[in-house]
Order: sequence, then structure tokens, then C-alpha cells
Amino acid sequence: MAILERWNHAGIKHSFGRTFRVLFRADYKVMKSEIPDAIKADVPQTKWGKILLATPVVMTVIATLLAGLASSEMTRAQYDRSFAAQLQSKAGDQWSYFQAKRLRGMMHALSMELFGV
Repeated sequence: MAILERWNHAGIKHSFGRTFRVLFRADYKVMKSEIPDAIKADVPQTKWGKILLATPVVMTVIATLLAGLASSEMTRAQYDRSFAAQLQSKAGDQWSYFQAKRLRGMMHALSMELFGV
């Protein structure tokens, strides 16, 4: 029973009206990171030193934003490609319908000519 005491129960209501039981850990720990003193001592505490320390963070944020933009562009390109395929399929269906109607009309015309009507 000691193991189950560390878990909390929660009910999540689904959009269909059914409630699901969900377990989650109650004793989670927040991870903290600190810059070691040796690295802090190497970087001068001037304006440029602070900029030097902040540069990797800024570059990470920019890289994350660019990755998000690339992902949205990729999604848009996939949508455009699938839409073009749908339009191409629709054009093929319309051409087949036209050919079928024309063939049927020619068959009727030939039948009328054959029977002399």
C-alpha cells in the first residue's frame, strides 16, 4: 500500500461524457540547474560578460522560433500538395465523365443511323 500512497487519482471527463481515472505521481521533484562557480569566475562580470553568458540562451530561443516556423511551413506545404492532388483527381474525374457522355452519345447516334431512324 505504501507504493499507492505516492500516487494521486484524478477523474478526467471525456467529450463523450465518460469519465476516466488517471494516476499521477504526487512526489515529483522540480529539477534545478546552477552554473558552477568555476565557470562564473571565468566570465567577467562586465556588460560584455553578461552578454556572453546570455548569448547561448538567445540563440536557443531564436533556433526554437525558426524550427516552429519551419514546421508550420512544412505543414502548409503538405496541405497544398494534398489539395493539388485532390484538384488533379477532380479534373481526371470530370474528363472521364465527359468521355463517357460523349461515347454514349456517339453510340446512340450510330444506333440511330444503323436503324435508319
